[in-house]
Amino acid sequence: MYIYIFSTMNIIFLFSGQSRTFPFSHKRNSNHIQILERYNKFIFTEKFKSMYKYKIYITTDDIELQDTISYFGSNNIGNIHLLNTNYYKKNVNIQSKNIKTYLDKYNVNVDWSNGYAKYDNSIHQHYKIMDCYNLFINDSDSDINITNCDFIIRLRLDLEFTTDILDILEHFKINPKLEIIVDWDFLAIGKPKIMECYCNGLNNNYGKYKYLTPVPDVPPIMGDYNIIDKYIWTYAPERQLFEMLFEYCNKNNIDMNDVIKQVVGWCKHVCEART
Repeated sequence: MYIYIFSTMNIIFLFSGQSRTFPFSHKRNSNHIQILERYNKFIFTEKFKSMYKYKIYITTDDIELQDTISYFGSNNIGNIHLLNTNYYKKNVNIQSKNIKTYLDKYNVNVDWSNGYAKYDNSIHQHYKIMDCYNLFINDSDSDINITNCDFIIRLRLDLEFTTDILDILEHFKINPKLEIIVDWDFLAIGKPKIMECYCNGLNNNYGKYKYLTPVPDVPPIMGDYNIIDKYIWTYAPERQLFEMLFEYCNKNNIDMNDVIKQVVGWCKHVCEART
């Protein structure tokens, strides 16, 4: 039996990534149907919708707009940005800079001839996250904003849920110090302050982290963080993200083991796309 304290809380969903297996992509098959069924079973249930106010923002390459709006409900959609055509469902006063700005910075950031693995595609991944967050913070029409939202949920479009989202939210009640729950770098539920950090790496130091942030011997994410091959992992997208979160904890003088929690297996990919 569920006992919730979140019944009046506001939640923001940030869907970002490529639309390959998103239920409302242009070409669909059994994978798309399966993901949609999991949305119905584990996220947008009648119980969830009766208890929570929420808004949805989407940044992706292209999707079927009418089907997307019909499923989520026009009142629940804050904005949609389709990168292939630069379509916005509604105007954004401050748009994200062109991705070339960030790619250029990344390419000159490191002497890539020194043997480190390079992950250009990670810039595309984090650009979509940043752009989707930008849709949210620049939505002047929404009754849910950065000052009154309680949780921000960032998720890729190719994820199939296996756990009720209400069960995941219970962790925040159990541990009031907890600020973010992640499943690797595919999915995160967090409070607004840490999610601002999570979503804005490209506007800060993402792509520049070099293992200089102090962390425990076994950090709360990526337990082998201190022993893996640095030539392979230093600039990997997930490790850059994790060091960004570790830095956030240190700057705010909080114990990262209290603040960050990894819950494995509450979702799985339907494809291996990294963006």
